[in-house]
Amino acid sequence: MSQTEAAPAQKKKPAATGGGNVVATRRILVSRIAAVVLAGLMLTAHSAWSDAHPVWAAVATVVGLAGTGAACAGRLWCSVYIAGKKNRELVKVGPYSVCRNPLYFFSLVGAIGAALAGGMVSFAVGIALLFVVGYRPVIEAEERFLGGVFGDEFTEYVRTVPRLMPTWGRLVHAEICQPSGRVFYRHALSALWFPAAAGVVMLIQVLQRAEVLPVLIRLP
Repeated sequence: MSQTEAAPAQKKKPAATGGGNVVATRRILVSRIAAVVLAGLMLTAHSAWSDAHPVWAAVATVVGLAGTGAACAGRLWCSVYIAGKKNRELVKVGPYSVCRNPLYFFSLVGAIGAALAGGMVSFAVGIALLFVVGYRPVIEAEERFLGGVFGDEFTEYVRTVPRLMPTWGRLVHAEICQPSGRVFYRHALSALWFPAAAGVVMLIQVLQRAEVLPVLIRLP
């Protein structure tokens, strides 16, 4: 997720009025559609690979849980820098110094981690593909909006900082961060969805093996 929300009037160009709300609406719509699709698959699909390779499935579970933990911590890290500052200033330090969309990056890590926690490797691959298809146009729209708000400063930021995959050697810390308490609290709650999702996926797999839940789709 990039640095978009409804920007203050004094920071926006007249042509950009309402642009932040439009972009946010598109992002929410894509997220809700993805959530419905993934929830449906989680409730009906089972990984044949995890049954055939229990040791590697256990390794995938450990990696997945680590991923959801990293996603939770990463989103909190982003919030420390961005909470209450979206469109008020172009944040270029902390996680925003290593990539332009660190919230999206950590969300992707968390979603893949939740799938791996249930031993569903093919499901994790599907999530990555769904992210590319669904979120790339959203990110591009957000960046066009930010370009209209911040102009040459954002153009230079795009030139020097990668869009999604972090370049950790570029990391620059801020000495002092003053996030909005209300916004940070909301972001902290949303970050908990990733470890919670991992637990739900693991529980579903257990219930399917116990034949409490039906298996309608067997994933490779």
